[in-house]
Amino acid sequence: MRHGPVMMLQVTQGLEPQLMGTQKLFELLESGLVALDVEATDVEQILTALPARLVDSGQLPQACGLRLGEALVERERIGSTAVGLGVALPHAYVVDVPKALLMIARLSTPLTYGNPPDGRPVDLLFLLTGPASAQRNHVKLLAKVVRLLHDAAWVEAVRAAKSPEDVMAAVRAVEARHV
Repeated sequence: MRHGPVMMLQVTQGLEPQLMGTQKLFELLESGLVALDVEATDVEQILTALPARLVDSGQLPQACGLRLGEALVERERIGSTAVGLGVALPHAYVVDVPKALLMIARLSTPLTYGNPPDGRPVDLLFLLTGPASAQRNHVKLLAKVVRLLHDAAWVEAVRAAKSPEDVMAAVRAVEARHV
């Protein structure tokens, strides 16, 4: 459900099949886009550190990474992207991001992150970015992540992952379960 500018996660039974037909998350993900046990002391720090990792992995030019960090921080000022269950979905459009990108980050220590509906600190972030021209697909991908968060086994598999490859395998598995 929507509450102001913040997407709230409401746990319900089942997944909505019409949203499962969108682009596969694993198609947007590669091992360089999974960050495990990331250190962060506040929201702004993590929102600027993750784009820097995209730059370091060669996914974005440095100037674009800086703009993305600024856009993510600004988006968070509008309303928290924490959706509950210890999860946040930071997202922003930047004109020169070449394609949709998904980055999954697991924090080493849960972080007080905005105002999640359940008050739980965040330890998992699913960062989504892309060019403004891909906005419709972007919204569908955000909705898909929210729906897949209803699969508790998947969320726990991401939390327990020992490697980026484990996270990628968990993403493939959850999408296979919810085609």
